[in-house]
Amino acid sequence: MKTQKADDRRISVAVHGGWGTGKSWFADTCTEMGLTLTLDAEGGSRDTPSLKLPWSPASGEDIPTGGNVVVDVTSWSEIDNVMRVLVSGNHPFESVVVDSLTEIQKQLKDRLSQGPDALFDQQAWGKLLNNMEYLIRTLRDLTRPSAKRQIHVVVVTGTDDEMIPRKPMFQGGLRKSYAGYFDMVGFMSTTKNADGEIIRQMQIQPDDIAVAKCRLHSVSVAHPMGVISQPNMGDIVRVVNNK
Repeated sequence: MKTQKADDRRISVAVHGGWGTGKSWFADTCTEMGLTLTLDAEGGSRDTPSLKLPWSPASGEDIPTGGNVVVDVTSWSEIDNVMRVLVSGNHPFESVVVDSLTEIQKQLKDRLSQGPDALFDQQAWGKLLNNMEYLIRTLRDLTRPSAKRQIHVVVVTGTDDEMIPRKPMFQGGLRKSYAGYFDMVGFMSTTKNADGEIIRQMQIQPDDIAVAKCRLHSVSVAHPMGVISQPNMGDIVRVVNNK
């Protein structure tokens, strides 16, 4: 398995967009850089090209190698188990993918609720925001030199098409703070070329259409129009690290 040099920078990328625009496909390109852990809360990884290796951290089984290690996330407890492994640094992963954080927020809301008919009061909304922000900050900090093992982070969300500009789809106050935690926020869309082939595009600069950002200077210079065609996580990381 190819590993990153210790002095290579690791980055955090959040990607949002409509259904079927290639968000999971983009996240799957992390596997080109080495072993990837995918927290799959929606089943999106099943339609991406990498070799899938199922794993459950609660099982006590060794972490498989040689493909895309997928945890089938159906409850918040699985998130807790995975994060303990990642924070410990005792793992072989080069990247972690969360697909999607929109669904995981719903799972946390289910855990905090007292039943489907219970009133989700102000205190519960506060707990939801605090727990989600803590998860996102913890993921972000996995890219930092202080992490016991630095890894790349890609987080996928849906898009709220009823808002202009379009924003990542969340409930509550997380909609306001989410984008600030990442090195790059991309908005995915698709178009067709002259031959009718579908081209995936990631917008990395904000406009009136969608929320986006890029504080990775080298990436902004490489894409002065603010759009990456057929985005690939490995290509982005190579630009960041001048490879």
